[in-house]
This record gives sequence, structure tokens and C-alpha cells, in this order.
Amino acid sequence: MSEQSKSWQARIGEATDALAQDFVESITYDNRLYRQDIAGSIAHARMLTKCGLITEDEEVKIVAGLRAIEKDFAAGKIHLDKSLEDIHMVVESELIRRIGEPGRKLHTARSRNDQVALDLALWIRESSLEIAQRLHDLCRAFVTMAQRSTDIVMPSYTHLQRAQPILAAAECLAWCQMFYRDADRCATAGYMTSTNDSPLGSGAIAGTSLATDPAYTSELLGFDGPPISSIEHTASRDQALEMLFALAMASMHLSRWAEQWIIYSTTEFSFIKIADRYTTGSS
Repeated sequence: MSEQSKSWQARIGEATDALAQDFVESITYDNRLYRQDIAGSIAHARMLTKCGLITEDEEVKIVAGLRAIEKDFAAGKIHLDKSLEDIHMVVESELIRRIGEPGRKLHTARSRNDQVALDLALWIRESSLEIAQRLHDLCRAFVTMAQRSTDIVMPSYTHLQRAQPILAAAECLAWCQMFYRDADRCATAGYMTSTNDSPLGSGAIAGTSLATDPAYTSELLGFDGPPISSIEHTASRDQALEMLFALAMASMHLSRWAEQWIIYSTTEFSFIKIADRYTTGSS
């Protein structure tokens, strides 16, 4: 992509230094948002058609082009050009290359600002449910272990000093309760009631003067409604921070569990034995 073809280059009189380009690009890590970016673009195209801003024929070409790009992304066939900076421009550039002028119209009434907010919200929503499901699987494994450990008595510990006797099943269920709360926190972060209105329609910061229907894209994408405040939606990353907190808590509990079982598997304790296929040796 030439320097003059960048979306912001008309205001800059000098070519971007390679070091600056590497610093500002995000495509090397936000490429994982390609499915969410394409889902948002398809919803946006349908809304543009509904509002008479593009034709039905143009929508058909845009949607078909985006579906093809999604398949090529999944197959690793899309070149991630750093000069395009982010996933939005990579998808848009590839769409224009494939279908021509209709691809240029897709950006009507939309900004990279509300695009990235939408992509992130969709990605967090999907990822939060996947992580919650994996944590629930772990909880089920602990319940199974508890069921077969109801007649095993073991000491509990405070600061590695023996405390009261407990059932091994009780310890299993303690870990289960921690991870169940973690799963609940992750799922809640993905569907925060206070942030489950769609960012799409916010534009760069103050919406658009075009007659659009953000409530329609919100419905298509499974949100509760359109943006309440375009200014807030283009700036807020509250949902990401909520998700980070949920993941930090889960990581802390996983670390506690790992440390405890490392101790339990030592010769001094010998409470558990881990199959050799899940272990490595020391040099």
C-alpha cells in the first residue's frame, strides 16, 4: 500500500519512517479479530442497504466478498501488510481489491473508532463464553474426583502446618467453587448489562449526519440496543478491564492449585501421584 493511500496520509506531508510504522501498527496481533470485524461489516452493509445508502446488488457483492475473505483468513491466505496498520484496513483493502467500488462504500457512516470498539466487544463476548465453558469442564472434573474421594481422610494445612482433618472430597469441591466463580466472572464480563449496547453507529466520536439505523445493526449482532453515548463508546474499554480482572483471578486460582499439587506430589507428602506421561524429569 502506498503512503498516499493510507486513510490519514492526506494530512501528512512526509513518508512514514519504518520505525514509526512498526510502532503504530496493530495488525500483527489484532488480526485475531478478523471474524468479528467481518461480522460487524456484514451487519453494517445490511443496515446501509436498509437505509438506502447502498443498493441490494452492492450488498450482495460486499457480503460475498467478506465471506470469501473470512475463509482465506482461516486458511492463512491473507497477507498482513503492516502499512495497512490494523485488521479493519486489511479487510477493507482486500475487499476493494476483490470487488472494486462497492467495497469502498462499506465504510460509509462508520469509523475505525466504532469498528475497533465493536470488534473488541464481540471478541470478548465470544472468548468469555469459551473460557467459562472450559472452567466449567474443570469444575466437573473436580466433582468427579470428589465423588470417588468421599472416604479418604487427609489433613488440611495452614501455612504448611497440619490443621484439621478433612475429606479429600472437600478439598476437591473447594477448588471447584473457586473455578465456578471464575467462570461466572468471565461470562459476566462478556455480557455486562451496563455495556451490552452496540458501539456501532458511534462513528469517530459523535455519530454521523447520515440517516442510519444503529438499532438494526445492534439487533443483527445480538446486543441489547444501539450506543447510548457515542462519545463514551468510542473511548471506553471497561469491558476489557472487567475481562482482564476475571482472567487474573482465574490465573491466581490455577497457580494456587498447581502449587498445592506440586507440594502434595513430593516425597514428603506423597498425597497424589501424577502419571509419568504428564511429567518431565529434572536434569
